[in-house]
Amino acid sequence: MAKQIEVAPVAMDFAYAESFGGVSRLAYETLLLDVMIGDATLFTRSDEVEAAWMVVDPLLSYWVTTLRHRWRPIRPAVGGRRPQTG
Repeated sequence: MAKQIEVAPVAMDFAYAESFGGVSRLAYETLLLDVMIGDATLFTRSDEVEAAWMVVDPLLSYWVTTLRHRWRPIRPAVGGRRPQTG
């Protein structure tokens, strides 16, 4: 039995207030509320931060000691859209 795929345009309207019965909070409001009630699910644990630095720090050290003189970051041009080197 072969399955068919149908492609058609659909309306993707979403209103938070209609779906959940209220106004959505701003991101900082959510974070501050989480801090006040002790919900740490959106925050990084200290052991995660330490593990991340264990990966990044040797790369930064290598860049500073070996590659820094051969590579410069691309900086955006003032008032323009294209990056300029240097």
